[in-house]
Amino acid sequence: MKDRDLSFQRQPEILVIDDVAENLQLLTGMLSAKGYKVRPVLGGRQALALAVANPPDLILLDITMPEMDGYEVCAQLKASQSLKEIPVIFISGRSGMEDKIRAFDDGGVDFVTKPFDVKEVQARVETHLKLRFLQMELEILNTNLNEKVLEKTQEITESQLATLLALATLAEYRDDETGKHLERLFISQEGLRQ
Repeated sequence: MKDRDLSFQRQPEILVIDDVAENLQLLTGMLSAKGYKVRPVLGGRQALALAVANPPDLILLDITMPEMDGYEVCAQLKASQSLKEIPVIFISGRSGMEDKIRAFDDGGVDFVTKPFDVKEVQARVETHLKLRFLQMELEILNTNLNEKVLEKTQEITESQLATLLALATLAEYRDDETGKHLERLFISQEGLRQ
């Protein structure tokens, strides 16, 4: 199989949600350095509004925030038809197994523990963005394939009906009784098609 160029077709957009300004600044800097468009947000409610207005390609989401924690934000994202496919990477100072399991159970695709390692964050973000873009490409290909299958099925059906009509016409010339039978068959097939 030929290797594919997995470079992004456009500049990926990442929504970073954390209630600590220093974390937002650090994450924005490390992701912007890789060429991503980063939208930092200090709270969950504002992040949800921004995501609805302009869905990002990926979300980095802190767990511990006032007013609305990361689990609640993720639950609302996953409940939305237009946002549920966006990958969410949880970021947290919590490193307990229960927190990680809950993050995955709530729809997260990954979990990064604070303090951040720049290369680890960049690698995980790049991996999940590639997966997301490949998933979107696959959805488009599936849609196109379904349309082609329907189109070809219609062509085959029309071809079969034309063949039946030709056979009915031919049989009518050879045998009046057989020809009428095939003609009735063709007419009933045409009625089912409509």
